[in-house]
Amino acid sequence: MLDLDAPALSEILGCVDPAVLHKRLTISRIPPQATLYVLGDEMFSPSAQSRELLGSAFGFEKQQLRVRIGRWLEMIDAQEGDTLLHLAMRVNGADDMEKANVVVELLGHGASFEVNNAAHQVPSQIDPPVFRHALFRLLPLWRQTRDKIRAQEATADAARQAAVQHEARMARRNRRRAELDAEAAEAARIAKADADEEQARIARHAALHQAVDKLVKREARDARRDHGSRELWQDATKWIRRLTGDG
Repeated sequence: MLDLDAPALSEILGCVDPAVLHKRLTISRIPPQATLYVLGDEMFSPSAQSRELLGSAFGFEKQQLRVRIGRWLEMIDAQEGDTLLHLAMRVNGADDMEKANVVVELLGHGASFEVNNAAHQVPSQIDPPVFRHALFRLLPLWRQTRDKIRAQEATADAARQAAVQHEARMARRNRRRAELDAEAAEAARIAKADADEEQARIARHAALHQAVDKLVKREARDARRDHGSRELWQDATKWIRRLTGDG
């Protein structure tokens, strides 16, 4: 607001506590050296010698900025009980349109225009033309733009959420597909192992039957060979006996 930068003010107001908009300015004068302005928990002084007045241990955080704000409050003739909207209406010598834009940001973010200061002034009494222009012309357009932006953000959020949900569904589907593929691969491996085991068992049985057949055939040959040898020996014995006359 100090520089009549409406976009910057809008960004700041979006981050601060809305209660700040309803804080009232308190002015403490320590004659003849200093004036202290207190808004909420913030203290400002137009004099850089505040340390000398309040004690050597006192120091402002960001003192140069606070002194600048104190001088600005003194320059616009800030009054006891002023709200931020009162202070915005007190800015003089500025472009009316820029001033109205700042007022619109304050109104749009919830500042009340019905609050009286200590002098029983409402903000609209300080600069009526700018206030009317801001309230009746600019504020409706500001709200329309804000609603449009919020709708776009809501659409974008919905699209992002839909994309996230779609990615989650696809991830679950891919995981399930991978699990099914793994189960199918495991089932195929088990089936192949069973088939290989069955083939090995059949091969062992076939080899055993073949070995038994060979053994049976060999025993049969040996039996025939032994039988033929006995008959030949008996015949040879008979012939020898006949030749020798023993028979």
